Amino acid sequence: MYKRIAATVAVAMLALTLTDIAAGQPPVGPDPGYRAPRTADGQPDISGIWTNDTLTPLERPARLGDQAFYTEEQAAEIERRGREMLARDNAPGSTRTTASGSLARGYNYFWSDPRESVVYTRRTSMIADPPTGRVPTRPEADARARWLVANRTDSHENMSPYSRCITRGVPGSMIPNTYNTGNQIFQIAGYIVILYEMVREPRIIPL
Repeated sequence: MYKRIAATVAVAMLALTLTDIAAGQPPVGPDPGYRAPRTADGQPDISGIWTNDTLTPLERPARLGDQAFYTEEQAAEIERRGREMLARDNAPGSTRTTASGSLARGYNYFWSDPRESVVYTRRTSMIADPPTGRVPTRPEADARARWLVANRTDSHENMSPYSRCITRGVPGSMIPNTYNTGNQIFQIAGYIVILYEMVREPRIIPL
C-alpha cells in the first residue's frame, strides 16, 4: 500500500482510490523478461529441493471473503503471532495443561519446522484455484471424513495409512506438516518424481 500527498482534493481522492485498489495485491508482478530454465526434453526445469513450510494456510479463512492477498500489515501480524507461538512452545519447563488437566507436551523448536513467514506473494491461501481459495468438496465426502475422525479408533480399518506411517496420500503429502516439510523433485524424460521428506515416499507423475 502507499499514500500520496496531493495538493488538490481531486488528486487526494485519486490517491485514496488507488490505495484501496492496491491493498491486498501481491508485492511485485512477474518479470516479463524472465525465461524459465528447461530440461533437455523441453520441460520447465523445477528440479531441486523445495519446502512448503509456511504460515500461509491451505484454505483462505472464511472471514477474508474474496481477499486473495494479505496486506503488508496483515502478513506482519500473522508472522508476529507465529513467532510468539514458537517462543511459547520452545519455553523450557512449560506447564501448560489441556482441558483435562494433563500436561500439554509435544515437539519443541528443535524437532519442528518453524514456519516463520507467509509466502512471498502474500496470498491468503495455498489454493489459488478456485478463486475462493477453498477446497471444493462434496457433502458425502465431508460426511465420510467426519465419520472417520469420530470413529477412527474403533477399528484398525478406520485408521488412516498415515497413522501407520505408510503414506500421507494426495493431497496430504503436499500440505505443510509439523516437521519434515521438505520435497525433492527429480525430472527425467516424460516424468516428474517428487520425493516427500515425510514418510520418504516418492510420487511418480507421468507428463
